[in-house]
Amino acid sequence: MQEKIRPIYLQLQGYLNQLPKSEDKYADVETKQTWEGYHRVIDNLSEILGENLDDFKLEIKSGGGDSFQSRYNYVNLNNFRFQLGGLISRLYGQYFSDERNPLDGSPSTVINTTQNQSQTVQLEIAIEMTELITKKLLNYKDGTKERTFLEQVKDGLRGGKNVVELIDLILKTGAALGLTAVNMISLLSK
Repeated sequence: MQEKIRPIYLQLQGYLNQLPKSEDKYADVETKQTWEGYHRVIDNLSEILGENLDDFKLEIKSGGGDSFQSRYNYVNLNNFRFQLGGLISRLYGQYFSDERNPLDGSPSTVINTTQNQSQTVQLEIAIEMTELITKKLLNYKDGTKERTFLEQVKDGLRGGKNVVELIDLILKTGAALGLTAVNMISLLSK
């Protein structure tokens, strides 16, 4: 279980490291994509763990004027940091207590942030590729080289490939099946 949730655990640490710190208890985050991405991570983690983690989701508030056009949504920055820190601490206590506590503020935070960002990008690429391939598989019958190619690339994504490894997987798989570069591009395009 630990290896399944490690990328998410690191992603959450990356989020926390990127959130600004503020002494202002009224500081807000108004970027919808920020909290929506966080909520998607919580939903994904809930599914993996088989438990409801909605308590860690953020309360989205509305502010601004009386007219619809002047209103906006936001979350409180300190509450965001509090919820995120609580979730990281829970995962640390349940699954990673034999490792360094990510919230103790030691100097490895910079290294972890860089690793987290890299792993987050890798995870996002793998998720996007898996979703694309899943849709594309519906267009090809069992046994065709196109379907075989898509299935093998999808299976290969489970290994947590970086970009170079992913490109290598795609090219080697396509070449082994006799696909041209144009075929591979077509199969992996939206």
